[in-house]
Amino acid sequence: MKHLFEKFTRGLSTSIENIGNLCFEIVIANSSKVAFRERVYCYELYHQLRNTLNAFPLFIYGEPDKGSHPDFKAIGRKSPDFIIHEPGNHGSNLAVLEVKSHLSSTKRFNKDIDTVCKFVRDDKIDYKWGLLLIVGGNDFKKRFLRKFDDDISSDEQIILLWHKAAKTKPIQIRGPETSLFDKKLV
Repeated sequence: MKHLFEKFTRGLSTSIENIGNLCFEIVIANSSKVAFRERVYCYELYHQLRNTLNAFPLFIYGEPDKGSHPDFKAIGRKSPDFIIHEPGNHGSNLAVLEVKSHLSSTKRFNKDIDTVCKFVRDDKIDYKWGLLLIVGGNDFKKRFLRKFDDDISSDEQIILLWHKAAKTKPIQIRGPETSLFDKKLV
């Protein structure tokens, strides 16, 4: 599974880098203001992932509702932004990915950490890796680190990424050492 995760994260890094301004910051009509829209960003990320990983052996699903599946009852009604898996087979549950704007409340970010942790920690559904992706902002918000550092041990396979600006590679903020992402110490 590690080689699949490395292949996926290489594709993820390329896909993130391919996201341009039109999906990164939405220009508001009749205004000089821009806004981040998580759903628009996630749809473009899904599109980029499908193009980049067109021969990838696992499926990438966007916002799957796992609430009615009996194996997911223990973790509650959670719908992560993306899951990477082989449908019908928990043995190939590779990764879960949550995306959040740098403007998101700490409460919403904490909810996403909780979702990722539940998918990775549950032995029955057994997702191997979790990824949290923060999008935008000139400086990484340290408030996001408190919950991450408090809730996630250094040996867990959960990675915190930051996509600072359109057409740039993601930066790894926290998580297991990997050479797949650029590093930034915060």
